[in-house]
Amino acid sequence: MPYIAPERRPGLDGSIEELRYAIVRQIPAAARDYKSFELTPEQILEISGDLNYCMTRICASLIDSPTAYAKIAIVTGVLDNVKLELYRRLAGNYEDKKIVENGDIPEFAKMVRALSPTPIKEKTSLTKRLMDAVMSVVKF
Repeated sequence: MPYIAPERRPGLDGSIEELRYAIVRQIPAAARDYKSFELTPEQILEISGDLNYCMTRICASLIDSPTAYAKIAIVTGVLDNVKLELYRRLAGNYEDKKIVENGDIPEFAKMVRALSPTPIKEKTSLTKRLMDAVMSVVKF
C-alpha cells in the first residue's frame, strides 16, 4: 500500500524526484524542463528499460541474498501490489467510464448483475463493487 504516514514521506520524496529526473533526462527533449514535461507513450517506452533497471536494482539490493525466499516473496509481492494499485486507480476508473459511455460486455454485465444488482453508474466504481462482492464471500 503506497499510503504511508505523511511524516514518512519527506524523507523519500526528494530522492524519488531525483530518481525520476535521472530517468526522464535520458530523453533529450525532457532534460531541460523535466518537472513540467509530459511524457508521450513513445517516450515512456523509450525509458522503460531505465525504469526497469532502477526498480530491479532497488529491489535486488533489499533482498541481498538469493536464498532469502521470504525476502524475495515480500519484494515481489510489493511489486504486484504496485501494479495492481496503479491499475485500480488509473485504468479501473477509465474503464468504468468507458462502460458507461459504450456499454458493458454482455458476459461481464451478467456476472456483475449476479454479484450486485445495482447498475453501474458513473459515480460507482465497478472495481470497488467487484472487490466488495468478493470480500463479502472470502473470509480471511
